[in-house]
Formats: sequence, C-alpha cells, structure tokens
Amino acid sequence: MKLFSNEQLSMIQQCAIRCAQVKSGELSVYEAVELENRREQLFSESELRIIWFGAEECRRQNEPEGEMCVYWFVTAYDNEYTYSLEGRIPTLEQAYATACLIEPKRNNEYRCVPVRFRNGGTALAPDLIPRAMDGLFCQGGLEEYTPQQAYVAYEEIHPRLNGNGRYGKLLFNRLNGTLLQPEFPEEPAHFN
Repeated sequence: MKLFSNEQLSMIQQCAIRCAQVKSGELSVYEAVELENRREQLFSESELRIIWFGAEECRRQNEPEGEMCVYWFVTAYDNEYTYSLEGRIPTLEQAYATACLIEPKRNNEYRCVPVRFRNGGTALAPDLIPRAMDGLFCQGGLEEYTPQQAYVAYEEIHPRLNGNGRYGKLLFNRLNGTLLQPEFPEEPAHFN
C-alpha cells in the first residue's frame, strides 16, 4: 500500500518542474502543491506535512537539484512507508533502494571519496563503509539503537555521496513510528 497515489505524485512532479522553470525562490514546490490542493483537495494534512518536511530538508541541505529534490524525497518517503508496513526493522536492501530514489542521478553505490562535515570533522573512511552498513542493518545494530542513535550512526557512516541527511531522517521517522507526522531528529553538535 502506497502513501501517495500516482495522481498525487504526478502533481508533485509537475509542481516541481514548474517551480524549477520559474525564477528561483519565487514559489516553492510545497507552496505550489498547497495552492493546487486548495482547488482539488488531493492531499490530506498528513500528506502536506510530509511534502513540507521534504521541502524543508532539501532547503536546509541547500540541494543543487532544487525543487526536483522535493519530488524525489516524497517518492523515497512513499517507498519507505510501504516498507514500514512489513513491521520489520529496515534492511540494507531497503536502505539502498530508498537512497537511490532520494538521489536518482548519483546514489547507486557507496561513496569512494572522503567527506568532511561543516565543523571540520570527517565521516567514516570510504573503505570501511560496507562493513559499517552491514553492522548497522544486518547484524543487529538497528535493534540496539534508539531512533536518534540510529540516525547518528547512519550519518556518521555517511555512505552515499549525497542524500545521507534525507535518508537518515527517513530512517529516524520509520524507527520512531512518526512517518505519518515526520519529526526532525536532534542534530549532534559534531555534524555542524
């Protein structure tokens, strides 16, 4: 069962394309969807909250793909919601599939370059990523963590070139049981 219908996803995509074509910053995809929703009433409050959440996270990350980033995030969110209905802890395969939806142009493998956070700290070395992801998703790591701890662990691994923050927040909300009313996890000081 999907959270968003094909009609809703199509509207979000159309709004994202329109917003990307106009002068940057004039209208966000969330605002465009909200305006369309006033006429057609396609989205519930919870669905609008998820779109806002995605738009806010893409804005916070200053994503170069702009408004299309929001559409991709909502598509990934929908995918993660469907996985959550299985009632199990997320798998490595699910994390991979969702990460590919978040950044469809560049997230089909683990990163192979070092990453430095804004505060100067570094993420896990690229050669250690496969083992760390296996430990987190396949060897019981997620079962031992609170949602906040799982978010921090994922962000510290930072397995992808882009989209780690967005997937980390999806993971947090899935484990927290808040996918329908998403919340932002606390950002540890060493990420800033």
